[in-house]
Amino acid sequence: MENNNFKVDLKGIIDLLSEHIYSTPIIFIRELLQNATDAISAIQLTDSTYQGEITVTIYDGSTPYLSFADNGIGLTEDQIHTFLAVIGESSKRDSTYANSFIGKFGIGLLSCFMVSSKIELKTRSQLSQKAYLWTANASGTYQVEEINEEIPFGTTVILHPKKRIKLLFFARYDRKSIAEIR
Repeated sequence: MENNNFKVDLKGIIDLLSEHIYSTPIIFIRELLQNATDAISAIQLTDSTYQGEITVTIYDGSTPYLSFADNGIGLTEDQIHTFLAVIGESSKRDSTYANSFIGKFGIGLLSCFMVSSKIELKTRSQLSQKAYLWTANASGTYQVEEINEEIPFGTTVILHPKKRIKLLFFARYDRKSIAEIR
């Protein structure tokens, strides 16, 4: 008898995870804060005095976006391909320090597709001078390119809201309420 492999409809998986696994679209805020906190915790494992910082920005201009930036450990290009492009893969699950991290399942970033059809992630690892831009689309495609500008280590996730979410999100959450999340 021949063994056959399951096939995966990536767009369907992203839809299932981002639109149906979470009870509310706002869960993406928790997921992004959790990822940022874990990135800062990764540095604090070797430097307990390190002061982490998470910044949330709402831009409601001609091209609105919402960004979450941290000064955590950042990602290398290999880590981008391993941990961001493989659904269910997590750098934290099998880590020696797994109990020091909040997230372990490798699907949290997908919750951003509940409110965004495109996710941009700018990152530079603490271990590298090179910075990268990862752009993912809800269709299941992504691109990685090296950024030719000097950025500090850490990660910034930029969400471009879906049309139906733009009105809901920007009307419901003002700058003050987001600042209180910090």
